[in-house]
Amino acid sequence: MLLIKNENCSRFFISMSLFACGSFSCIADQTFSSSGYMEYARADDSRLLDEFRGEYAIGLDYANFSVSVCAEVFVDRVFKQNYPDWCELFVRFNNEQLSITLGRQTLNWSLGRYFYVNDPFAKDWQSPAIGRDKGDIDDVNDGAQLTLFNLFATQLQFDWVWAKFVATNTYADFARVSLEQKHQLALEAEAIDDSEHMFRLSQQTDALNWAVFYRTGYQRQAQLTRGQYQYNSLEHLGFSISKQLGLGKFAFEYGHSRIDHIGDESRFLFVFEPKFTQADSGQFLRLQWMKDPQSNWLGIEYQNNLNESQALAVTQLFSTEFRSLMLMAHYNVSLSQHWLWEIGVNVFAGQDTGAQWDYFAQSSNVYSRIRYQL
Repeated sequence: MLLIKNENCSRFFISMSLFACGSFSCIADQTFSSSGYMEYARADDSRLLDEFRGEYAIGLDYANFSVSVCAEVFVDRVFKQNYPDWCELFVRFNNEQLSITLGRQTLNWSLGRYFYVNDPFAKDWQSPAIGRDKGDIDDVNDGAQLTLFNLFATQLQFDWVWAKFVATNTYADFARVSLEQKHQLALEAEAIDDSEHMFRLSQQTDALNWAVFYRTGYQRQAQLTRGQYQYNSLEHLGFSISKQLGLGKFAFEYGHSRIDHIGDESRFLFVFEPKFTQADSGQFLRLQWMKDPQSNWLGIEYQNNLNESQALAVTQLFSTEFRSLMLMAHYNVSLSQHWLWEIGVNVFAGQDTGAQWDYFAQSSNVYSRIRYQL
C-alpha cells in the first residue's frame, strides 16, 4: 500500500491546472502566494514512522479565476521508498452567484473532526494514529464542486460534489501496523471504481446555521456481507443545526442511511463548545457525543496555547459499548520564526471492532518531529 493519498490522480485535472498556471503567469495583475515546509518525523517504533516529508504549495488568483497547486513527497525509511504526490491541484471560477472547483481538493462537511455523521468525504486514519500531522485526517478527493450562493435572493447556499470513491481505511498498511485477520480481509475488499454524488442545502446567519445533506454512493468501510467483505452501495439523508447561546455553541447532527444487503442505519451527534474557550481565550474545547448502531461515542478535544511559542493539545475518543479508547496528545514549541519541534503520544485500548482506530489497536506510540516552515 502506497503512502500517497490517492493513486488515481486525474491527468485531465493536472493538465488543466498546469495550463491555467502558465496562462495566469502572463497577467500582471495576478496575486501570487506560496507556502511549504520540510520535516523529519520518527516514532519510538521505527516500523510505524521514520520519514522525511516535504510540501510546497502555490496559489494564483486573477479576477474570478484561481489555481491551487500543492506537491508533496515522502522519503519513507520504513519501506525505503519515495512517494511523490499532488496534495492539491485545482482550478476555480467564482463570482457573487456561483463557484466551480475542478480537480484535487480537500472537502469537509462535518460538525465534528473525528466523528462523522453527514460528511461523506474520505479520511486518512493512519496519519494521526502513527504520529503524522493531525490535519492530515481530511483526505483529498478528485472531483468537481459547484456552489450556488444567495438562492432566491436569500442566504441559502447549494453545493453539489461529484467525486471518485475513496475508502476510509486505505492507509492501514499491513507492514506498518499489526492487524488481525478480520482487518486484513476487510482491507483486501475489492475496490470500487465508481463515483459518488453529494448535495447540501444550507443557510448561515448570525442567529442560526443549518444544512440538509443527501448522498448517493458507497460505504466508507468494507463490511462482512454474504461471507465476504465488500463496499455496499447506499443512499444517505441527514441534517445539521447549530446555534450560539449564552453558555456556548450547541450543535446537533442526524443522518440516516439505507444500505444494500444490510438495511437502514441511523446516527446522531451532539457538539458543545463552551463560551469561555472561544474567541481570544487562547483555549479551545469541544465536547462530542455520537450514537450509532454499534455504540455510544464520547469525544473531547482540548487545546491550550500556553504562550506565543508553546501549545498543548489533547484529544480523547471513547466507546462506551466496548470500553475502547484512543488518546492523542502533543506538545509543540516554536523554536524560531521557521523552526517548530513537537513531541506526542498516541494510546489505544480496547477491542472495539466498530471504531476507525481499531486497526491500530496494537500500535500505541511516542513520536517526535522537527519542521522547517518556509
